[in-house]
Amino acid sequence: MLAYDFVTLDCFIPVLKWMDKHKLYVLIICAFGYSIGFVYMNVIWNLANVVSVLEDFYGFGAIENSKALIKGKLVVVIALFVLIYLPMALSQIVFNIIVHKESFGIASKVFCGTICFLSTLVLILHGLVIQTIVYFVCKSYHGEMIDKSCLASHLEIFVPAYVPLRGRTRSIELEQSIV
Repeated sequence: MLAYDFVTLDCFIPVLKWMDKHKLYVLIICAFGYSIGFVYMNVIWNLANVVSVLEDFYGFGAIENSKALIKGKLVVVIALFVLIYLPMALSQIVFNIIVHKESFGIASKVFCGTICFLSTLVLILHGLVIQTIVYFVCKSYHGEMIDKSCLASHLEIFVPAYVPLRGRTRSIELEQSIV
């Protein structure tokens, strides 16, 4: 992301210096192009985080795998990303506005801060769940099988105290048919 920001600045600054008229229009077009690249890279990054937890790919391998997974579902994944992170950004903007205004008292600032914190926390947790669901949807879209036993054994590495639920030896259908 840092390299992307530097390359973008290196491209935008000469263009803005060259354009005397219509600087606002050029700035809007450049900001729109930057936003598209920013969202695309963040979508890949978020899915790579899920891939690195659920599979044996790490680093650039996880990024390559996430790129391959979102093919065919890119519009849906981007829409979900925007729907998750736009309210989070709005919550942070509201927080910054309320905290820096002197007309609000300390109690209202604390209350607003608490509400913004809780909403951001809920949005982050929902985002993690949605990213995991997107991973499974993309896997099934490409026809890749999800080995649940392999996934369970892989996740036991992260939580060694995990005790799997034991099922009953008899099924409910058997109990209902006997009664």
